[in-house]
Amino acid sequence: MDLSGDPGNKPHDALFKILLAQPGTAAALLRERLPPETVRGLRTETARRIIPAFEDDRLRQRSADLVLEVETKGNATALVYALVDHKSARDHWVRLQMLRY
Repeated sequence: MDLSGDPGNKPHDALFKILLAQPGTAAALLRERLPPETVRGLRTETARRIIPAFEDDRLRQRSADLVLEVETKGNATALVYALVDHKSARDHWVRLQMLRY
């Protein structure tokens, strides 16, 4: 399994994307991290990772960690943008980094 991922990404980023492409993993992320009232309106078992098309390679490096497509209980389709960033050490600049995303 190649964990090199996209150019510029670190191996743990590629691993994260591979894991979330597995059936059930994206659904679990939605159930665990979204507010309960939001989850009640979703069919989380239908969640699947989609790869957004970007026009600019510079944007690709700053793209969402995860874009999920999920059906709602009202038979619509919802897109969920999830930004997950693991820090191995305390980072006092993380708020500014998040604003850049």
